[in-house]
Formats: sequence, structure tokens, C-alpha cells
Amino acid sequence: LLDKHAKAFVAYRRKVDSSAQIHGSCACGLADEASDLDVLGELPLHQALAKVRCRKTGFSLVEHVLVAQVPRLLLLHRRTRVLVDVIEGAKDMHSKRKDAFVSAWLQLRPNVLIPFSKAVCRWARENKAELPRDEGFPNTFLLLLSAIWFTCFRQGLCAADFATGEPR
Repeated sequence: LLDKHAKAFVAYRRKVDSSAQIHGSCACGLADEASDLDVLGELPLHQALAKVRCRKTGFSLVEHVLVAQVPRLLLLHRRTRVLVDVIEGAKDMHSKRKDAFVSAWLQLRPNVLIPFSKAVCRWARENKAELPRDEGFPNTFLLLLSAIWFTCFRQGLCAADFATGEPR
């Protein structure tokens, strides 16, 4: 976890949702300086949003995405300038398993897969405007899974078992 991401996360837990957890690229070790901070919240989004609006939390609302498979709050932590992407844990029951799955894949060949996966995530972030989800383009997670699978296939590695996270 990068220092500025850690500071934003500590502030979010202290000011908004004390039970929040990190997931996504920061949890999998794929975050870089330009990455957002993916947060799995315990509070319903409307309660988190009310806290952000009514208190001096140090966060400002960037976007409240209601029309999505998993609704989210995009917040800016003003002190660190980190974009915080908050989802409700109850709305994505598999987020922790997805993180464990990606982490297990990365450990099959970390010297190849971690730098490659970081590059894929960076490319997806830099080309986000060219890949609009409302036109059917995949999100970063799906691009990442596809890239890891392709690389493992080309390298002759076995797949990680989704249930256990262990190579089979």
C-alpha cells in the first residue's frame, strides 16, 4: 500500500466508515501512484455520502454512480489527492474472493505477472475515455483477468483454483 493511499484509507475509516476494508489493486499489490483506492464499505452508500456532505471529513464528492451493477461513490481525499472508489460490501459479496483469486494468479509467476498486470491496469486507466463501459467495453478488472489468463496460457502455467486460491 502506497503512503498516500494509506493516508486516504485511514482518513476514510476515521471520518466516514470505521469498518471499511481495502480491496482491488491496493489489496492485490498492483497499485501505483496514479491508482485509485478501492474501498469496500460496511455502511450503505447513502449513509457514507451523508457523512461526507455533513462533516468536515476531508473528502469531496466526485460522482455518485447509482446506475451500475455495483453502485459506488467516487470521492476525492483532498489532502492526498487520491480518488477513493467506495462500494457497499453487501452489494458485491465476492469482492474479497476476486482479490484472492487475482493474488493467487499473480503468485504463479510474480516476476512476470505483477509488472505486466500493473502495465495493463495503467493502460486501462490511461485509455478509459476510449473504452466507455456504456458501449460494452470491459472494465479494468475484466481486462486484467484476460491479460493474466493469456499470459499464463502463453507461459504454460496452471490456473489458480477459484475456491481455494491455490494452483491446481
